[in-house]
Amino acid sequence: MGNNSARGFGFNTGGGGGGGGTDTNIANSNLVSDGNYNTDLNGNNLQFKNGTSRILQMDSSTSSVTIGNSTPYTMPTARSGAIGQVLQSTDVTKGMDWKSAGYSLPFTMYYQGVDSENYFFPEPMSNNKFLAITRKSGLSDPASWNVLTSSTVRSCTLGMANKQVNISSLDFWASSLDNGGNLFPKIKVEIWKFNINEGVTTQLVPESVVSAETNATGDSNNKFYQAKGIGGTGVGDEIAATNLIMPVFRLNYDGIAPAVINVDVWINGTVHFYYS
Repeated sequence: MGNNSARGFGFNTGGGGGGGGTDTNIANSNLVSDGNYNTDLNGNNLQFKNGTSRILQMDSSTSSVTIGNSTPYTMPTARSGAIGQVLQSTDVTKGMDWKSAGYSLPFTMYYQGVDSENYFFPEPMSNNKFLAITRKSGLSDPASWNVLTSSTVRSCTLGMANKQVNISSLDFWASSLDNGGNLFPKIKVEIWKFNINEGVTTQLVPESVVSAETNATGDSNNKFYQAKGIGGTGVGDEIAATNLIMPVFRLNYDGIAPAVINVDVWINGTVHFYYS
């Protein structure tokens, strides 16, 4: 291809070809690259300016890009390591980095005398003096949900998605007190979404968006166990605008549940959403 030392960035000494011709200034006309080229800053900086005002600089000393003139900011040099993050200022000078966006919703769930491995869900708000109280569903499969629409809607204590969102994480602490002194269960929390339509009586059926499960819990209300679930990892994790959102929990004895289950459960958690 010959000597291209004079053709990087469209600066030319003449000749034909895309990027060639009589252009001697990068802004003379629209140029077409005719190959892959590398420009080594070789310890120098490359600036794009408007007169004396700097618009963009490639800084060789920090291997970074800064934008702006008198008060520039520095762009991150690597992509975000987590879903749902956005660029955000990190200080009052020039720092920019990937930070979590969106919003978090806290929740609590409590039940005295859990007696099965079925799901427990928040008490309807019309009967609820404290939003931590839950009730039995009698179901082990969300696809079999048969709770009345009125009770389901009132039990969606995480409210409604105002815009289309995804869940980036579910975090909670849980304790259990086994009143029977038998096996110690794991505690699983799920976040469900319900697609509700206006003016219909169709049975609402939940979809699980994210879940997390503790290790086997100890026999004490003073022992708490942490669990974390990561969202944004599969089909169905997106929550459409106007979907209702509900936290639920169940016990898991890994297939060796005692004949009689009598457990007090307390859960404090937070779910984090980001706009999708």
